[in-house]
Amino acid sequence: MTLSANEVWTRILDRARRELPEQTFRTWLEPTEPLALEGDTIIIGSPDQFAADCERLGKASIDLRRLAPQLRLEFQYVIQSGADTGTARISPTAVTIAARYAHEAEVISLLDRSAEQWRRVAGDPQPTGGKYGRSIAFLVSARDAVEALRDGTGWDSEYSRDIWRLSRIPGLTLTAGQTREHAHLRFDRITQPWLRELAKRWIRLRLSSGRNVENHRRQPAGPHPVQ
Repeated sequence: MTLSANEVWTRILDRARRELPEQTFRTWLEPTEPLALEGDTIIIGSPDQFAADCERLGKASIDLRRLAPQLRLEFQYVIQSGADTGTARISPTAVTIAARYAHEAEVISLLDRSAEQWRRVAGDPQPTGGKYGRSIAFLVSARDAVEALRDGTGWDSEYSRDIWRLSRIPGLTLTAGQTREHAHLRFDRITQPWLRELAKRWIRLRLSSGRNVENHRRQPAGPHPVQ
């Protein structure tokens, strides 16, 4: 059965309504409408109001008007989510540079490139600090946020993967000082499928019971960590 663009977007909105802060959903997703469905990509239209609101409120402006509609909506969603949750302090200058990089990449979505490709969008050597380094960091984290919106979070979305992204699994116990955003558990180096599945089941049970992630990252025969 082939779904229309309206049907696909309605399903996405239903899931987003359950998973996102209400203000984020109402501000950036509720007013949207699907424009077209092209294969696995849905093109979304959104109100072009963000830059005007910044100017009206007397804040530093972030001009996203050069971005494709879908890409602009993704930038808006990430910026608003960071403001709603208080988890990110975003520099308008860095976001403006990130928007320029995204526009020059000629993509319609952040998901059109991998995280590694976005890291290299400014060329080599890669900037690691200052406004250019922050702009690259924003693109990578924004892509991750959009991917989480698309795929969902929790065990249902992560268990089937051979590299678990711990930031996508709520309720885990991490070691003090451990950075959740960059923490992973790797099972892809366990070559026997039956052993890999057994390890995933056992570790999921242990983590769900409140065991510290670091206990499993250090097991010699267990999954391989990656930072």
